[in-house]
Amino acid sequence: MHSYSYTYLFYLFKYIIIGDTGVGKSCLLLQFTDKRFQPVHDLTILKGVEFGARMVNIDGKQIKLQIWDTIASSSPHWV
Repeated sequence: MHSYSYTYLFYLFKYIIIGDTGVGKSCLLLQFTDKRFQPVHDLTILKGVEFGARMVNIDGKQIKLQIWDTIASSSPHWV
């Protein structure tokens, strides 16, 4: 028999980071999700997109924050 713990989300916020190549979008995502800095990071263009999430508690309400790190492109047609 499995014991599951479900957390009720009060809000879900989604953010998309868009910007020029090499300005630190992936480092911002890593700092946000893991609270650490990595001075050298593979270019996201090799992977296409990175995703991260973090749960925060504000006034007793569970809030999930999602960040999508995109490739630098003049036409982000997938958005």
